[in-house]
Amino acid sequence: MLFGQQVCLIAMAAVMLLVTLELIRRRWLREEYAILWLVTSLFLLATGVFPALLLWAAEELNLAVPTLLTLLCFLFLTGIVLQYSVVLTRQAHRQRRIIQEQALLREKLEEIAGTPADTPEGRSASGQADDGSVRR
Repeated sequence: MLFGQQVCLIAMAAVMLLVTLELIRRRWLREEYAILWLVTSLFLLATGVFPALLLWAAEELNLAVPTLLTLLCFLFLTGIVLQYSVVLTRQAHRQRRIIQEQALLREKLEEIAGTPADTPEGRSASGQADDGSVRR
């Protein structure tokens, strides 16, 4: 790795690390999501400071450096997709539970009030007011 490339990699990794820490500090990025970005920043910083690590890993895995970098990028993107899939699944379960709880509360409210909760007084179930005009 050329010296200029090494300096550029170190600078990019340091900026990425500082931005991630700042986003965590401002609470714009939750800690559970930041772990992946922190690990990535530290990995980039380590390979920038010690470029021999990347060469050693490529040699141990019997791969060329570009192939190793492609594999690492693929694993990184797979980790991001997996993390977001887990988050989306959790959110879908939470949303379903909230909707079910809301439906149960609406049913209880209708029992207590004796009128359907969707239709305020003065409006029939068809949406027409007592005088025949449509209210919205």
